[in-house]
Amino acid sequence: MTMLDALITLPEYEKAIQEDAEAKDFTPPGKLAYSYESDGRQFEIWSGSLADPKVRCILDRAQVLVSLFVEAGTPIQTDDPEWSLERWMVFFV
Repeated sequence: MTMLDALITLPEYEKAIQEDAEAKDFTPPGKLAYSYESDGRQFEIWSGSLADPKVRCILDRAQVLVSLFVEAGTPIQTDDPEWSLERWMVFFV
C-alpha cells in the first residue's frame, strides 16, 4: 500500500478489499459470540481474552485512537502479568 492509496474513493477502497484474497478469509481472534442480520447485511460479534497474543496485538494497535477520541483517555497496560489479562475480554464487531 502506498501513501496515495489513502486518497482513493470509498468505492475504490471497498473494491480493493473485496479483491484481496487475505482480507476475504480474515476472522477476528477469539470465538464467535453472536451473529445477526440487519438491513440485509450480516454482522458478527467476536470475543477474546487479552491473554490471547493476537487479541492483545489488535488492541495495542487500536489504542492509539483512545488519546485522539476520548478526552483524558489513556491506553490500558497490556504488559501486566498473564493472570490479570485473563479477566479482560475484548469484543470485535
